[in-house]
Amino acid sequence: QHESVNALFVGQEFGKGRMEGDFSVKRHETKPSGVLATGQLKGSNLAFTLPSGDEIAIDQSVLAATGDQLEVDLSKLSWHDLTWDPVSARLDLSGDKPEIRVAKANLCGLNAPGMWTIDGEALTLDVNLDGKALDVTTFYRCVKRDQVKMTGTLDLSGQVSGQGRFNELIAVLQGPLNVTFSNGTIQQDKVLARTLEVLNVTEIVKGRLPNLSSEAFAYKKITLQGEFDQGKLLIRKLEMDGETLDALGEGEIDLVEKRVDLELLAAPFQTVDTVVKNIPGVNYLMAGSLVAIPVSIKGPLDDPQVKVMSASSIGSSLLRLGERTIKSPLKLIETFTPQGDGRKQ
Repeated sequence: QHESVNALFVGQEFGKGRMEGDFSVKRHETKPSGVLATGQLKGSNLAFTLPSGDEIAIDQSVLAATGDQLEVDLSKLSWHDLTWDPVSARLDLSGDKPEIRVAKANLCGLNAPGMWTIDGEALTLDVNLDGKALDVTTFYRCVKRDQVKMTGTLDLSGQVSGQGRFNELIAVLQGPLNVTFSNGTIQQDKVLARTLEVLNVTEIVKGRLPNLSSEAFAYKKITLQGEFDQGKLLIRKLEMDGETLDALGEGEIDLVEKRVDLELLAAPFQTVDTVVKNIPGVNYLMAGSLVAIPVSIKGPLDDPQVKVMSASSIGSSLLRLGERTIKSPLKLIETFTPQGDGRKQ
């Protein structure tokens, strides 16, 4: 039981659980830092604390050792609010530093195989991310992101690498990320809700977009192309094809500070004829072009500030992205919230 397990391991407290088996470990005869092991250990309901202070829980574990190689199979490995199930890996003790080659690590349908190297409290990782045709509702419920409610299908791929202490890994992650949502609805999302609120009170939209407090936003596809870089997710391209709103944007999300800084070109409808047919004079000037309202989204992820931007303040990289992506002619409109004398800004 865990009292005996605590007596076997140096500097480690197991809060609960049980281990059983026939297992032996001895020091390698020619390698001072090497060890050799044989046998099998089974564990159940294990809970222990990492050097970072974080707690890890494992429902079931099996370790099978042959020499300096250990095969590890785990079920329901929990850390913070996340649970991986199952996890299959090989622990290599042949070198100066233990290496963990993960063959399978399933997090809510997302697999994350790769290599982990342990050096005291420091970790080095190189992990692939692969998830195909995941149910969006089930995925968000599994990762406990209650602030987002969506339906549809999710495809995700990427690769992350980094080196640092366990509790500092987010700040050092590097690597590409590609995400695609297909054919669904969004019922709850703070960033989208604020954006729709701002656009809905502009002169050329005036309530034509959904209000997420009472109705869902339907989309055909949402794609994100970006990369992790020193604690941030740099978004090179964010593109949304919705039933009532198309959007194209770029920016970044600070994963450490939990802040967002995005710029969007939001096109509420397909053509200006649909949008501004009731605004005298504008239809003649803009006919045949796609209307885009420039929008900035900045601040805490759970409380972002959304504003309509002036055309002159849009970043040149976003304009170039718009030129490459949007096939029809593009017209930027600086709209206003109906206040005062109603003049355009």
